Amino acid sequence: MNIKNYLPHRRIPIITYHQIATTSVAEDPERMAIPPERFAAQMAYLKQQSYQTLSLDQLTQAQASAQKQVVISFDDGFADNYQQAFPILEQYGFKATIFLVTARMGKHSHWTQSQYPMLTWAQIEEMQRYGIDFQSHTENHVDLARTEKQTALKELKQSKQTIEDKLGNAVTHLAYPYGSYSEDTLALVAEAGYQHAYASSMANNQILEQSRFNLYGRDKIFSYRLQTSLWGDWLRYWRWQLG
Repeated sequence: MNIKNYLPHRRIPIITYHQIATTSVAEDPERMAIPPERFAAQMAYLKQQSYQTLSLDQLTQAQASAQKQVVISFDDGFADNYQQAFPILEQYGFKATIFLVTARMGKHSHWTQSQYPMLTWAQIEEMQRYGIDFQSHTENHVDLARTEKQTALKELKQSKQTIEDKLGNAVTHLAYPYGSYSEDTLALVAEAGYQHAYASSMANNQILEQSRFNLYGRDKIFSYRLQTSLWGDWLRYWRWQLG
């Protein structure tokens, strides 16, 4: 237990998107997709409020301050990240990180209710030239906590190697698929060469167990404003602990 998490604190938020798309409840029961018009409104809010967007490498060096700062991340690497999100990020000059399921690039998702097209490497390379960062979400979107150790280690190493070979940048950050990990997972992540790893919601805020918060299609702008504030992490932590 990290007692610091219970005390009033400020932490730069890491917000997590998946799809930027309009979907039905049948297609997306968990409402993980954000309609494009809502994403546009959220980015406009950040710009109007003079938020500075950080890369994950910048985050590791940053301290929570009076300046408004946020990390924008996307999990999986859906094609709509290029089609819908990228033009808006480019319009506002925002940084973002996309965690890729490397074996599915140019194909379709297999872990969602419906199968959705994924980014191509040509799209990824174009976004990288603009400044979008790409990091690992494993090779096949496996639940690392439920996967045999050698298979999990292969998933971690191969995803990292593929991105480094394709894009030429160091891959030191990992987002856990499903937000799922165990003590054994943490050891494998370190062995595979990752320096930072992120849950999909609240975590213990250790170097390989860092909190993010998922955005949902049902989230209203008031909730978004609270979540992106420096106090949002503390409020979410208490909500998490109290169930």
